[in-house]
Amino acid sequence: MDERRLKEVMDRVHIKSEMEEEILKNLMNETGERETQKKANKSSGWQKKVAVAAVALVAVGTVGFSANAIRNNLVKERMEAVPQLEMDEVLDQIDAAQVEADTYSRDLTSEEESRRSALHSEYLNGRFPEKELIKVSEESDIVDKDVLCFAAKTSYFNIPDRDLTDEELLQMIDFSEKRAYALQQRYEEMYADEIQEREAAEEAAKAELEAKGSITEEEAVIKAQEWLLKLFGKTPDGLEFNHYLMTDEDGNAGEHPVYMVYYGVIHEGYYFTISAEDGSLVDVYCGLGNSGKFEDEMKVSDVEAKIPELSQSAEDNLRNNLGISDEFEAVYYTYVTGNDTVYRNTVRFCFVKEDGSAYSLCYVCADNSFFQYERIDSYEEYLAQRKVYDELGMNDESSADIKERVEKQLQ
Repeated sequence: MDERRLKEVMDRVHIKSEMEEEILKNLMNETGERETQKKANKSSGWQKKVAVAAVALVAVGTVGFSANAIRNNLVKERMEAVPQLEMDEVLDQIDAAQVEADTYSRDLTSEEESRRSALHSEYLNGRFPEKELIKVSEESDIVDKDVLCFAAKTSYFNIPDRDLTDEELLQMIDFSEKRAYALQQRYEEMYADEIQEREAAEEAAKAELEAKGSITEEEAVIKAQEWLLKLFGKTPDGLEFNHYLMTDEDGNAGEHPVYMVYYGVIHEGYYFTISAEDGSLVDVYCGLGNSGKFEDEMKVSDVEAKIPELSQSAEDNLRNNLGISDEFEAVYYTYVTGNDTVYRNTVRFCFVKEDGSAYSLCYVCADNSFFQYERIDSYEEYLAQRKVYDELGMNDESSADIKERVEKQLQ
């Protein structure tokens, strides 16, 4: 599941809302992150760009809903109260924009990003801005650079060269929610029959699973909520919420069916894959793209010095929190390096059993924080898959300094 590289890159890309409608369709029609990635590999040009963006948007929580989303009731009520004329204007602005992505006069500071994330949680609980974001047609219409506003024609945000107030950040959050809601509305109108067929197929798949003694979707949600607290010390309060059965294009649940459960706000997402067969945790990913933990890459020598401490943390987490008591034939750690630094400050520990299966845990070595766990059927196949991802990354001009993946066995 190491599309992490893609997730972190896309987390820094401001995608034009015009793309989001196509992305929403992609998200709702696909069977989740893995299936979308498969299709992205087969696509090209615009379609590939949309498919790749869809993976990233799910991963970082930019789009926290799909056909089965549970949207916060207070936000839902607010969006439903917006006059249709205003929603139509939002769509007109999206359609008329002449660029493919939002642009900003400056990036938000780390402090502003942190406040925006916290304010998004408050927004979900009913703290809305007192005023609307100021909107103009073109950038030339912006008279006062000290005023937060949006130029629709070029999807340009004028962000004053000072700390934004909470009210201004709430206005940006509210504007983003309205654009997403307007697009979702249009999608649901345009593809109503497809959505209905999809939902009917998923319900039939759920009923079939339950008849076989599998856990229900509600039970999967309860388990994910327990893991959220146990692994990250979080409760669902103030987080967006989404869950669904992962199915294929025909609505089938597959040989090893799973439920996907998401909790999150802007730049903070928690993704749980729960086995429908026995309720066990298949994998979990914590997306913290704008936390700063992945910046200022550490030197390889400094990371190597932390390996004993990190490996012990990984084993303790595996034994005490994840409840794994298996015996292991070997333990390996891997990271990607270039220019004598560890890429994204990320180290992965793999605990390999005699039969070749493994458990993988990822840590950010900058602060020793855990952010990913997954069960691996074949460690050998996993390494081959990582090699493919690495080769793709090294062909990316923005990652020209990445040279190799290091794999070492713990003594």
